[in-house]
Amino acid sequence: MVSSSGFEPSFRTELPRDSRSEAESSLNSAANSDSDTLPNRIDSIINSLAVDLDFKNLMKEYFTDFEMTLKFCTALKDCLEHAPHNHGIIESALKSYDEEDKLEVETVKKNSVKALEEMRRFKAAEELFVEEFLVLKRMAHRRYESMQGKVRARKKGLEKKVESRETLRRLMTLFVPTFMRNKEKIKMKKKLTAIMEIYGSSATTIWMLVQQLEIKKTSLLHSVDCVVTEGYTLKVGMDDINEKLKLVKPIITDLLRETEECSYKFRTDREEIQRQMTLML
Repeated sequence: MVSSSGFEPSFRTELPRDSRSEAESSLNSAANSDSDTLPNRIDSIINSLAVDLDFKNLMKEYFTDFEMTLKFCTALKDCLEHAPHNHGIIESALKSYDEEDKLEVETVKKNSVKALEEMRRFKAAEELFVEEFLVLKRMAHRRYESMQGKVRARKKGLEKKVESRETLRRLMTLFVPTFMRNKEKIKMKKKLTAIMEIYGSSATTIWMLVQQLEIKKTSLLHSVDCVVTEGYTLKVGMDDINEKLKLVKPIITDLLRETEECSYKFRTDREEIQRQMTLML
């Protein structure tokens, strides 16, 4: 959860009294309306912030991405929950082969058909899983990288603005009120981009595990394919599959846990970001 103490703004941007009253009225109306959806309430807060239109659009896009990432976590969890069923198929094949391996050669040759049938069943199910998994991964990761790139670019631009304004500070003594208002607006934008950047880091563990799972799953499927379609030596192939399955299962367990935790964290982060924005009004 984002710590509120670490992100308490050290400033309040002063709006004209009429503007402040209008903003507070808009927020109260949104907060007390049962018909308003969460995105509408967030839009109401963003529209009340004393920042330029481009920055408001960036924040709205950010919250849209936020919601899409939550949906990705749900879809990923649903996808991963199919994995144990697939693993059960391959474990059945491995068990059959281990039992057959202890029998006489003639029996092994006869009964290996059962293990191979299970492998083919696993291959068909696993190919569907990997296809669904990779589609989810590509869509979500492109969106994530795009959004983080925009936030980082905006943050860098704001830092340059602060540096240039500090350099010109002494030349602005005749226009102190205007200078201070602009300075506070830039500080507000920096604060908001910092908060958005913090959210981005919370998905890092999921992306790392997704990458690991993609590599291990692809490797496992390749080994199964070698046994099923290329006549790879059954003994060597089954040992290889068994070892790779041992590597895949913990990653899926970790990824399911991280997906649950990340979904919870995203929701609490969203509430915290809303709170931080209201403090800036």
